[in-house]
Amino acid sequence: MFELLYIKLILMKYTYSDQAYKKAFLHSMKHCTADCYGILIGKEVKRDEETKVTDSIPLFHDRIFPGALNIAFDMIESTFL
Repeated sequence: MFELLYIKLILMKYTYSDQAYKKAFLHSMKHCTADCYGILIGKEVKRDEETKVTDSIPLFHDRIFPGALNIAFDMIESTFL
């Protein structure tokens, strides 16, 4: 089952809004000496087999802490869902 999901993710078409692309790109350029971790927000369009990314949210630099990650996901979920 994992292999089928992996193949679907590879074959799926992604489109990015200007805001999502610019925010992710500029944030990574601002912090170019560190790893930048974030999340992409979007919707899957069934008829086109396409995912439209509408926003990006930078989360961490260098290290990911599980407790902080859970809190970040809860905050994102309450804002976007």
